[in-house]
Amino acid sequence: MPTSPRSVKKQLWRMALITSPLLGIYGTLPIMMFLDAYPALRPEPILSEEFRMLIGLIFVSFSTFGQWMINLWMVRIERKLTLHKFHQQVLFRYVGSFLLIGIFMGLAMGILDTIKPDRVAETIGILRFYPILTAFTNNLVILLIIRVVLANYEKSKLELQKAQLEIDHLLSQQAQLKQQIHPHFLFNVLATLQIFISRDPERAKAYTQDVAKYLRRSLEMAERNLVSVREDLDFFRQYMHLQQIRFGEAIQYEVHLSDGLLENGRLPVYTLQMLAENAIKHNAADTEHPLVIEIREGAKGRIEVSNNRRPKFHSEPTTQIGLANLSQRFGHFTEQLPDISTVDDRFSVTLATHLDESIDH
Repeated sequence: MPTSPRSVKKQLWRMALITSPLLGIYGTLPIMMFLDAYPALRPEPILSEEFRMLIGLIFVSFSTFGQWMINLWMVRIERKLTLHKFHQQVLFRYVGSFLLIGIFMGLAMGILDTIKPDRVAETIGILRFYPILTAFTNNLVILLIIRVVLANYEKSKLELQKAQLEIDHLLSQQAQLKQQIHPHFLFNVLATLQIFISRDPERAKAYTQDVAKYLRRSLEMAERNLVSVREDLDFFRQYMHLQQIRFGEAIQYEVHLSDGLLENGRLPVYTLQMLAENAIKHNAADTEHPLVIEIREGAKGRIEVSNNRRPKFHSEPTTQIGLANLSQRFGHFTEQLPDISTVDDRFSVTLATHLDESIDH
């Protein structure tokens, strides 16, 4: 289907070049067959029958191509007048086209009658109005072809607009989902700083610098939708560094990923950091029973993020950041949504890393 005004114009020109000789054959053969059936109506054999048929075919083909030009010109005028309603198009394009064709054919017949009226009457006889009938029939075919091509163009344009709106909506959702990640983290940062400032000002200063580096990196990554596994892992390490300053040995992590997966795999930005935040939020941890987050490579380029479970007695207030958010974000790039499971005392999330980067920015 045509997807741009230029492609529509090219398609209509191709249709004009293709259909003009075909309609010429359609307009020429019936009258030749009719004359063969009635020898008395044949003109004097000044020219051979084959040559006369060729001349007739060329004449009707050029006439049909002229009709195409008239109709394409009317389409251009219609576009400039912005006649988009169907009844307006019918009145302007259809009625106007038949009026113009009728006027031109009437003038042509009048000129032919004026030049050699006796010869015309002798040669054509009762078939003198056949060219007008042929012209009107051909014009109807041309109008229907133009209607189909323009309708396909409008349909494809609407489909493209719908697809663009869907992409814009997905990108807007992506932005909203990413913005949900930060408030809970900032709340904990401020609470930690408050404790450090009163107990260890130097440590508070170092912690503030680390937070500033983390937030700067966060802003750099916020412009992206998909990042490499290595980039997301680096951001995860920065986050875990801040958490280990806050919790000490109570928070630990292990990473077992190949270089190939780190470079070639893709994840929605903040994926690993968000899973770590979710684990820390919902599990109790101390130095004797640390929370250990493990990131391992699975089959078919998947990543398994797991942690030991030790649910808190008093859960923190939810900010609706978590696994639903993660599934939504993965849903923008793949049908392979995160696989979430709880086995014994371990909670794990398996992630696909072969994601579609076509809407990554």
